[in-house]
Amino acid sequence: MKRMVLPGLALASLPLTAVADVASTFDTDSEGWMPHPGGATSVTYQTTGGLPGGHISVTDTGNDWGYVRAPATFAEEGAYGGQLRFSLRAFTDDPVSYPIEYNVRVALTGNGLTLIAEAEDPPTESWQNYLFALVETDSWRKFSGLDQNYSSGAPVPTQQELIDVLANLDGLYIATDYSDGTTTIGVIDRSFIDNVVLTGTSGNDPDADGVPDLVDNCLEVMNADQRDSNADGIGNACDADLNNDCVVNFSDLGQMKAVFFSTDADADIDGDGVVSFSDLGAMKAAFFQAPGPSGLPNACGGS
Repeated sequence: MKRMVLPGLALASLPLTAVADVASTFDTDSEGWMPHPGGATSVTYQTTGGLPGGHISVTDTGNDWGYVRAPATFAEEGAYGGQLRFSLRAFTDDPVSYPIEYNVRVALTGNGLTLIAEAEDPPTESWQNYLFALVETDSWRKFSGLDQNYSSGAPVPTQQELIDVLANLDGLYIATDYSDGTTTIGVIDRSFIDNVVLTGTSGNDPDADGVPDLVDNCLEVMNADQRDSNADGIGNACDADLNNDCVVNFSDLGQMKAVFFSTDADADIDGDGVVSFSDLGAMKAAFFQAPGPSGLPNACGGS
């Protein structure tokens, strides 16, 4: 299950500062991402298999929490109200004894504080998209260090504490350790990461859904929830391509007909919980066109 994008947040009254968006798409190399000592010894650049093309992978070699640390370009002052977004998958070669069981987590360090946030579910062996809002109402909690186990009962940072961490950011981390297996006991526990984006609070957003174009999976349709049930990088609101051949046509119409009045997630284009005439209307409007467009790397080669 993907971490769900938060509904449109009421940010207008918050002390937001416009900053540039920063991204690592790993098209040619690992772009300066480094392992955090304790859980891994190196970051490996993979030329294929990402979304699309290159990505990075990390193999767990220790008993502490493993992370990769972002390069200094991600230390953007004033990112409060923005988003941290990325794609991730995980693998263990002994899923019976050492299954993938820990939730996807990220961390920020700065101004003497360590903040950790977790998604609601562990990663899967398939690519999934994750988004963490840089506001204290998301799952951020205060901990004494990066190796602490996450607890929703830990102290919640105040708005000012999160602003201060982001204004003095000295570390942005994505966890790479989702099972208890390590190479020290002969088990491969490996994580794969692609398309990391740290967004500011400003950015081109012509569809006015609160999601800047750089990370908007439907550029021309309002979809603040960014729902993408098939994880192809194109939001449901602009994705009537049900058979994933990158064009909306009669085969997609046949698939929708087969699930009409059901709760099929992919065919529920408008996200109201049921496949109905409104979804059929959206498909009709997109007939003989490619799905999207999306600002994210996606299955149809966009971005």
